[in-house]
Amino acid sequence: MERYDRAVRLWDSYVDEDPLPFAGSCAHGVEGFPELAPLWRLLSCFFPGRSPGGAFRLSRFDELILAILSTEEWQTPVKVYCNRSHMGSDLRDLGSCTGDLFVEDRLAQWAKHDSSAAVERAPGPKPPGHRMLSKVYRLTDRGQRLLDKGLERLTDAPILPIGGIDAYSASAPWVLLEDGRLARL
Repeated sequence: MERYDRAVRLWDSYVDEDPLPFAGSCAHGVEGFPELAPLWRLLSCFFPGRSPGGAFRLSRFDELILAILSTEEWQTPVKVYCNRSHMGSDLRDLGSCTGDLFVEDRLAQWAKHDSSAAVERAPGPKPPGHRMLSKVYRLTDRGQRLLDKGLERLTDAPILPIGGIDAYSASAPWVLLEDGRLARL
């Protein structure tokens, strides 16, 4: 029963609007839950970063997706997810916990975010109903600038729900610092 109660408290802290207690539990450990340290390494990949100089950068997850895309070649979400590179391997590692459809969802979010989207979308080789093959994507010049120079503001990227918060949110801006700690701006 004690382990169950600790698990419930962990879940409550994960879905809370303040992620610091959960991040602290991951960093310091909780008896009976040795998987928390690797879990935080995974979850931290979904938060945008902030350099010591104050510049914002894409989350590792978004960086991988956008870096795999091309400004010239249209790619299905399957091709992005199954990319045969070190970045593709890293993306699949993250996808092992989120699922491959999460990549398709994120590409769609990027394509419809902002009037000058970082990602373009077009009909794919399969009809609707084949989520990973019914659309194709490519990186725009704006997307390449975000990769190369980072974000001017957090809202340059679409909101990404994680736990009880939204990464890239203007109203509750959480960023990953260089030392791996999560901080609210």
